[in-house]
Amino acid sequence: MKEIRRNHNRRVWSTGLLLLCLILLAGCGASETPVSWFSYHEEETVSLDAESEEKECTTLILTHSQEEGSSIYEMAEIFKERLEAVSDGKYQVEIYPANTYGRIAGNYHAVKSGRIEMRIGGNSDSCMDILSWLPAFTDVEPEQMMEKLQPDSPLYALIQEECEQDGCRLLGMMSPMYRVLTSSRKISSVQDFSGLTIRTVEREGDTRFWSQLGAKPTSAYDIDQLYTALQMGLVDAEENPIEVICSRKFYEYQDYFVETKHRFLLNGFFINETFWDSLPEMDQGIFEDAVSYALREGDIYAQEKQKEYEALIGENMEIVELSEEDHEMIRQTGGATVKAWLEEIYGTENVQKILDSLE
Repeated sequence: MKEIRRNHNRRVWSTGLLLLCLILLAGCGASETPVSWFSYHEEETVSLDAESEEKECTTLILTHSQEEGSSIYEMAEIFKERLEAVSDGKYQVEIYPANTYGRIAGNYHAVKSGRIEMRIGGNSDSCMDILSWLPAFTDVEPEQMMEKLQPDSPLYALIQEECEQDGCRLLGMMSPMYRVLTSSRKISSVQDFSGLTIRTVEREGDTRFWSQLGAKPTSAYDIDQLYTALQMGLVDAEENPIEVICSRKFYEYQDYFVETKHRFLLNGFFINETFWDSLPEMDQGIFEDAVSYALREGDIYAQEKQKEYEALIGENMEIVELSEEDHEMIRQTGGATVKAWLEEIYGTENVQKILDSLE
């Protein structure tokens, strides 16, 4: 009889433990593996209405390319906190920094195709590609460019129109910043680029630009191999935004920080159009509020980090400011070559449309 009671007690205890586990796992966000909005719509038998009656929520995936400490990393965290707070938890955000979301690398194409909901970064379409190269053949500066990238501007409308053709929506643009050249060789003028081996991205525009200046561009090393390539002297120079130069510690094997002002880094908030259209109008307003807030606060953070980066560079490298004559020579040589390339791939009319929107 005692053995029967013990077995009965074990069954009661086990059943109670199972019920307790089910209760603890119930509700929004119980799974360790994040499930995006698109995951629900891949299975016709599952809908958002079938979630917990106590608190319905939608999990969306946001990706970007930058590592912890960068302005984009901070901006993504600010957006997440703001959206979740203002929506009272109705929307949850899973952030994947440094392209860590599986094999799709968290890029703009994943938003276009509907694999993920949101992305902070650039895109590969004509408008932003042309805009990124404008400093190479015009004298436009970051502050002027940001004025033209406000949501009510003709230029913003052009980018938005192109995004919508992709199945995406642009929710806001970050302030542009220059890409910068670092070198182990002294660079005092345009003539000093001659014979310089520069690691660049694998793109024809970059190859044409640097080759026209007399340099030897190479894309043989990816960003994770670049530090070692600089250390071993396999390349003389590289070009990147200042925060990448600092976070990757390229200054440890580079002596000169050259303000070439040849190209912008441009990043925006992108969201899948299908997901956007599924949101009630009030909820769309919540997303717009969260993006605007993140852009404002993120810009303050970026300015503070810029000062830290500049101090770090000043302690470890010689800063080279090229003369206005050198910048004009760059525009007339490498810049003219890039402009011709952009006209080849996007059309002269589209390049001119961008230039006209700046007036």
